[in-house]
Amino acid sequence: MVDEALISYIKSQLKRGFSVQDVTNFLLQKGYNQQSINECISQIYAHNSANHPGDKTKHVNFIVIIAFLVILILGLGFFLFFSSQGPEESNVDFTLEFSQVSFSEDEQVSFTRVLKLEGDSTVSVRLIYNIKDSSGKTVHTMSEDALLTSDSSKEIIADYPNFQPGTYSVEAKISYGGKTGIKTSSFMIQSEEQQPLQESCYDNVKNQDEEGIDCGGPCKACIRQCPIYYDDENDCTIDKCGSDTNYIPVYEDIVPCCGNNICELDESEETCEQDCNEQGRTDYFNNTITPNLELVDDNLPLTEQIEVIKEISKTDVNQASALCDAIIFSYYRDECFYEIAQDSNEEMVCRHISEERSKDKCYIKMSKVMENAKLCSMVISGLRRDSCYMRFALKGDFSVCDKIEDDYYVQSCRQLEEIGKHAPEAIEEYSQKIE
Repeated sequence: MVDEALISYIKSQLKRGFSVQDVTNFLLQKGYNQQSINECISQIYAHNSANHPGDKTKHVNFIVIIAFLVILILGLGFFLFFSSQGPEESNVDFTLEFSQVSFSEDEQVSFTRVLKLEGDSTVSVRLIYNIKDSSGKTVHTMSEDALLTSDSSKEIIADYPNFQPGTYSVEAKISYGGKTGIKTSSFMIQSEEQQPLQESCYDNVKNQDEEGIDCGGPCKACIRQCPIYYDDENDCTIDKCGSDTNYIPVYEDIVPCCGNNICELDESEETCEQDCNEQGRTDYFNNTITPNLELVDDNLPLTEQIEVIKEISKTDVNQASALCDAIIFSYYRDECFYEIAQDSNEEMVCRHISEERSKDKCYIKMSKVMENAKLCSMVISGLRRDSCYMRFALKGDFSVCDKIEDDYYVQSCRQLEEIGKHAPEAIEEYSQKIE
């Protein structure tokens, strides 16, 4: 039996403007079953049709006409829009990116492919990767399929098991929607013996577009100023440093110079007795002295020759310097000067070293041997010079903090100074552990 109360409620809601579907959904939520609701609605419409048959026909006809006009207008609109715009096409741009340009033989080779979708539609993409050796021969092929709805990046692992040292290239071919494209990139496989040092801002080498050693370019800005202290404490040299020397200390010999223990061409016992008397006629660190080559067996390897020269330096540093200078190969010549500087405890020998890194190493070593922080000022590289000063800061000499240039080292030095004020025993204990 039809629920009269339910029929009355549905009629009231329809008169208020709610649709049949809205009323139905509400009643379903309240627990009424679909069949009861349908019976009530059918009876309401049957009663209306019986009372107003003409109105029903007019109502239906009016709805049909309106629907037809809406369909006609929408169809005409879609036709005009698509005939003028044409179908939208999407493009895909892609690149290959290597995080490093060289790999070792036992290292996994990988790269990243980046796909950029230009357009709103979904695009099906196929990629083929051909890895070729230096002769252009394809040694390995990989492929992937991707459905793009937005930009995409993915790491690709080159799972080829037989990479040998050499140069390789990756040729990537893309195809989508009848379009194609090609991108290439290259990489190297190096043996362990060929592996280069990783370039960085702390390798003491001018590389990776640096303006100076470990400064400029991708590193911290180069500090264009001279060391705070660069006096070599030699009265027979002119100490220069500025823009004309690229802010590197330069020491020009004063010739002649009375007091260098060398009786030079324009000097005599009358003009410079201290250099030209019998006792002062030795050539102190003068590389023009004739080396006594008979003191060293020329058939010995250079490393053993240097050992012999080191023994000579203990009694005759001038002759040892001359013998070092007679070595043809610059690397061994610099190493010879470095060794006799230590054995003779004469830091002035370091000046004869030609290669910058070796000269810095010599002054840093002598600063340790002689416990003289002033020798750090002779170090050319800013980072090595700061490191030299920091050794003295770690031993409790905080006067060097004002001479340090690198911000990190300055901060560390000041922090050590604060620790020294409140816990000097900690600095003392640590300094005893430093060689």
